Amino acid sequence: MKKALIFLLITTFITQTIGQTKENKADYKKLQEKIEKMGYDNQNIQKQYDNLTIQYQQTNDRLNNYLTFTGIVASIFGLLIALAGIYIGFESLRSQNRRKDAIKTLEDAKGYVNEKKRNLIS
Repeated sequence: MKKALIFLLITTFITQTIGQTKENKADYKKLQEKIEKMGYDNQNIQKQYDNLTIQYQQTNDRLNNYLTFTGIVASIFGLLIALAGIYIGFESLRSQNRRKDAIKTLEDAKGYVNEKKRNLIS
C-alpha cells in the first residue's frame, strides 16, 4: 500500500510538473509575443518621434530664415532712417546759417537806412 501511495504521489507530482511546464510554456510564449509587439510599438513610436523632430527642425529653419530676412529689411530701413536724420541735421544747420545771414543783412540794411535818415535830417 505504501508503494502504491508513493507511486500515486510520484505520478501526481510528475503529471502536475508536466502540466505546469505546458502552462508555463504557453505563458512564456504569450509574454514573448507581448514583448515583440511592444518592441514593434516602440519602433513605431521612435519613427513618429523622428518624423516630428525633422518636421520641427524644418519649421525652425523656415522661421530662422524669415527672421533673418526680417532683420535684414529692418537694418536697411534703420540705415535709411539714420541717413535721413543726418540729412535733416545738415539742412537744419544750413537753414540756421541762412537765417543768421538774413538777420545780419537786415541789420546792415537798417543801419544803412538809419544812417541815410541822419544824413538827410542833419
